[in-house]
Amino acid sequence: IDLAPKRLNSILNHLNKFEYASDAHVIFAFYSDTGRRPGGLYGLDLKDLHLEVEDPYIEFSHREGETELKNGSHGEGQISITDSVADIFQAYIENHRTDATDEFGRNPFLTSPYGRLSKTAMRKRVYAFTRPCVVSGECPHDRNPDSCDAAQSLNEASKCPSSKPPYALRHGYITAKRKEG
Repeated sequence: IDLAPKRLNSILNHLNKFEYASDAHVIFAFYSDTGRRPGGLYGLDLKDLHLEVEDPYIEFSHREGETELKNGSHGEGQISITDSVADIFQAYIENHRTDATDEFGRNPFLTSPYGRLSKTAMRKRVYAFTRPCVVSGECPHDRNPDSCDAAQSLNEASKCPSSKPPYALRHGYITAKRKEG
C-alpha cells in the first residue's frame, strides 16, 4: 500500500498552510523527505538533528534497550534533509515542542506533555491526515464528515477506508525513488 505522491503533496500543502510545524507536519515532512521507518523518527533526540548547518542532516542511532532501530546498528547513519524540512523541524522545536525528557533522561525531538511522543500518537496523526475529508472537505465514500465517526475522532481515523498507516508513506517514498531511477 502506497500513498500516492500527488496525495502526499496535497497533505503537505495543507499542513504547510494550516498547521505549519505541528507534530503532524513534522511527521509527514520526515517521511516524505527520508522514507525512513517510524522507529527512526521515534528515536530521534534533539542532539541528533543538525539543522543549522549548510547541509542539514539527521543522525539515526540504535540505542539498545531504549529507542531501538529495527535493523539495530545496521540502521544507524546520517541522512541529509532539505532546507525546507530543516526549517519545519526548527520551527517545531522553537514554537510547538514541549520541553520534556524521556524515561532515559534524553531530550526527544517529538514530545508530548508526557515525554517522548509515542509511536501510537504518531500513527494516529498519519491516519488522521490521510483521511480525504481533512484536506479536501469531501468524502469519496459517500459519508457525511459531520457525522462520520472516522472523521470526528482521532482515535477512529484509521476506520476511514482511505486513511493510510505510516508504512504507506515509506512505501510511497520508495516507489517514487524507484520510478526516478
